[in-house]
Amino acid sequence: LPLKLAEDFTIVPFGVTNGVACFQRVMDNILRVEKLKDTFVHVDDVTICGMNEEEHDEKLNRLREVAEEYNLTLNKDKCEFTKTKIKLLGYIIEQGTLKPDPERFKPLQQFPLPRNTASLLRLLGMFAAYSQWILRFSEKIPALARCTKYPLPQPVVDAFKALIKDIVKSVVTAIDDELQFTVEIDASDHAIVATLSQLGKSVAFFSRMLSDSEQRHSSVEKEAYAIVEAIRKWRHYLLGTISI
Repeated sequence: LPLKLAEDFTIVPFGVTNGVACFQRVMDNILRVEKLKDTFVHVDDVTICGMNEEEHDEKLNRLREVAEEYNLTLNKDKCEFTKTKIKLLGYIIEQGTLKPDPERFKPLQQFPLPRNTASLLRLLGMFAAYSQWILRFSEKIPALARCTKYPLPQPVVDAFKALIKDIVKSVVTAIDDELQFTVEIDASDHAIVATLSQLGKSVAFFSRMLSDSEQRHSSVEKEAYAIVEAIRKWRHYLLGTISI
């Protein structure tokens, strides 16, 4: 086409396979080049953090300057400023705590009791998605995971309701990279569990059922294995400082 008839896209059109990945890479590069501190981007969601309103406003103004420099458009109708509580990627962040968004696990609360193997497997998948919020998850899930009777026996129904209750009530403290981490582990006949904490407050949980061969190991070996698995799980946090 002649140059005068050619048209260029000013936005990424729908349907471009790598559009999201390319946009994320561009935004990450802008943050790195401009050294925007305490500013985080997930695709088109930008989160700016500040210890107080003055610090928040200073970083916000800096972001606005960068957005103008790189010809980025901000949708004012979708922006929220000076918030002490936000919803981000399915979580609620407030006053140094992190918990699942109630809207996200509402379907779980309304999930009917499984009536066959297929519905039970769907339920187990939903519970697995929230396992990080449930202390000793691997010790609580076997009653459901091993059930083969329908309708569900009462002990299994009780386990089902207890797991949902654990998720609804779950709250963990947000992780502070400047504080020392403590890893606490335990091992039972059937599972290993671990808790990552800071200043005595839990920030993450991990658990896993043991295989048949692992269950035959001694108690000392199981506890040692729990330590190894916990360090593997949280290696990115524990490098440099650890107390077990």
